[in-house]
Order: sequence, then structure tokens, then C-alpha cells
Amino acid sequence: MPYRLEADESIPRGLRRIAREEIDSAIENLRVRQPSKRDGAVHEARKSIKKLRGLVRLLMPGLGAAGKQENIALRDLGRTLSEVRDAAAMIETVDLLGKKYHDDPAVAKLAPVRAAFVKRRNAARVHADSTPSAEEGIAALRRLRRRLNNWNIGADFACIAPGLKKTYRRGRHALAQARKDPDAENLHSLRKRVKDYWYQVRLLENLWPLAGLRAGLSPENALRELQEQLGDAHNLAVLRETAVKGFEGVAHLIDDFEKELRVRSLAAAKDLYAEKAGAHVDRLTELWMAWRHDTERKGPKTVSVSVENTTSAA
Repeated sequence: MPYRLEADESIPRGLRRIAREEIDSAIENLRVRQPSKRDGAVHEARKSIKKLRGLVRLLMPGLGAAGKQENIALRDLGRTLSEVRDAAAMIETVDLLGKKYHDDPAVAKLAPVRAAFVKRRNAARVHADSTPSAEEGIAALRRLRRRLNNWNIGADFACIAPGLKKTYRRGRHALAQARKDPDAENLHSLRKRVKDYWYQVRLLENLWPLAGLRAGLSPENALRELQEQLGDAHNLAVLRETAVKGFEGVAHLIDDFEKELRVRSLAAAKDLYAEKAGAHVDRLTELWMAWRHDTERKGPKTVSVSVENTTSAA
């Protein structure tokens, strides 16, 4: 089933169902051994683990100390899978530069840069294959799956509203820091907060059509695009700091592209975090209650709920 809460399931049932599906997906991808599919599989496993962290953070106020432990365990698990994926991300970043500046003569200098990262990725694959990280990760995920029924999850929206509010507020704070000093570190921090909230808002996907929002205007689409832009900017910053033969000839391309992404991202984030956290979550609560009432009693249809700025503030 999709990574979203459905009308025919309670919040506890829905969140546990989603957690089980992401755990099973991560395990399935960690079992992939074919070299040609390994990078993609590791990437998918890491995405599932990040979704699980987003879900745990959403429930953190209710989970208490257990939630903190789950969050740390998932963070550590994600880090064990980062070596291969990080190397592959650099290759994708070089390819992105080549595509964007295909008419620039300097693009020819990207070939040795890319070749150097291919060697690093291949070495990372060999190292990953020689370590038990995948099997250890599978075992850790299976233990997490067994603990799901012990999670303290309330029966209504009040059990996730505090988590939404905290995540949104952290995003606003990260944006304030990035606008004050838009260096690579602050932009990366903003990206992490945006990504956290994107995973959480995706759980509420069924609310937007009932509020009259077209698919292209949904908050999760805006958040996804923003975190992708910030991710590309971060990868460019990492590329700049990486000593690779031939890098000097393409440094200006990296600087230009990163600046463009920084300006676009900060403008988009300003719109997305325009509301104060309390007012923002109050509107989500109102929309949730209207959706539940409508789907339980009358079946799906557009509800009359004030959601102005939802696209720009979620």
C-alpha cells in the first residue's frame, strides 16, 4: 500500500502498516547482491530508513525515550549504508553538471573527474561486500519490526500533531539560519529539516484532493522539489571540496550552479515556512477532521475548508 494514511484505517493501524512496509522494503533491497543493481537497491533501502526515521520523529512526543532510541538506531543504520551511495551521488552530480552546461567547453574536463569517482564507487562496493553491514542491517530491521506493537500511538490526530509542529518549527529555525548565513552547512541543515517534514506530510496525502488542491499543488510536491534542489546544492559543495584530478577546470561551473540552486531554494523555503508552527498545524488538524468526517459519513468529495497558503506553508 502507499506511504500514506488511508480513510479505512485508524492512525495506529495505518502508521504500523506503513512502518512494516518500509522495513520489509529496506530488507528486500539490502538482500540485493547483483553489482548492476546494488547502487539502486542501497539507495532505496536508505530511503526507506529515512522514511522510518521521519515516522519515528513524528511520534517522538508519545514514544518518549523509546522513540529516541529508535531514532538513533535508524540513524546509525543509515550511516552504515552511506559509503556506496555517497560515491554514486558524486557520479550523478558530475552527470548533472554535464547536462546543464553541455555547451560549455569546460564540460570536456568532466570526463577524468567522473572516472575518478567511478573508481571510488567501485572501491566502496568492494569494501561494502567485504563487511557484514547489510546482514547486520537486516537483523536490526527485523528487531524493529517486532517492536512496532509496543509503540505508544494515540487514536486520533492529536498523537501526531505535536510531532508535525516540532518538525515544522525546526524547519523554520533552519531556514532563518540559512537566510542569515547561506553557507553549505546551513543549507544542508535546512535540507534535512525539509526532508523530515516531506516524509511526514506525505502521510497526509489524501487530505489535499478533498481540500480542492490539484496534484501538482500538493505540499509534498513542493517539499520534494525543495529537498531535491538543496540535495543537489549539497552534492555540489561536497564535489568542490573533493580533491579530484581535473577539478580545477570545472570549479566555475560548480560555483554557478550552486549559487543558482541556493537562490531558488531559499525563495521556495520562505514560502513553505511562511506560517508560524502553531497556526500551520491547527489548519492541518481542521483539514484532517473534515476529511475524516466526510469520508466516514458521505464518501470522498471536496470539502469546504480554508486551506489558503497550504501549498506555500506546509
